[in-house]
Amino acid sequence: MNALSDRNFTVAIKELDEAIRIDPRDTMAHTMRANTYQLRGGQTGSNEDLDKAIAGWTEACELAPDKALEYRHQRARAYRQKCDYPKAIEEWTELIRLYPDIGRGKYWLADLFATCPDPLYRNGKKAVEYAKSLCEGSKGECTDYLEVLASAYAETGDFGNAVLCQKKFLETAKIDDESAAKAKSRLVLYEANKPYRAEK
Repeated sequence: MNALSDRNFTVAIKELDEAIRIDPRDTMAHTMRANTYQLRGGQTGSNEDLDKAIAGWTEACELAPDKALEYRHQRARAYRQKCDYPKAIEEWTELIRLYPDIGRGKYWLADLFATCPDPLYRNGKKAVEYAKSLCEGSKGECTDYLEVLASAYAETGDFGNAVLCQKKFLETAKIDDESAAKAKSRLVLYEANKPYRAEK
């Protein structure tokens, strides 16, 4: 997605504020505003915006508990963007407990445990456990899981399996040129016996 200007964000938030003022129970307006704050926070690194996004997702959960899985997942992503890794881990762990058949929590936890820029929150063993569970459960239908498994193996120092998984991902995934280039850069790291680290 192309970066939006600060003016566009400001106008969008102002319009959504008005929609919520008119109807405080307008779930769509709450989620759109939370997403807008999260996008701006992601672009600017503003913790204030990310805090507002987190608050918005919390309000959305209260308004539409039947959609709490999606809203809590977005809240966890906002925590991660804010580098509040303990909260992100807590949120995704709870989602796994509540929705054991949904792979999203396992995917993002595996990714965080494998690639977190803060070594305090990396856990290669858990990352491999979650990622292998996803791959086995998908029966080869979701190639995205291969890339997170590759990064998990790399975090444990098993670069041979990391290279194999990343190559298989590149062979089977349907991704655009930009994503393919990023995936190839990860492969280069693994071939050099180096793990991949996400940016803060």
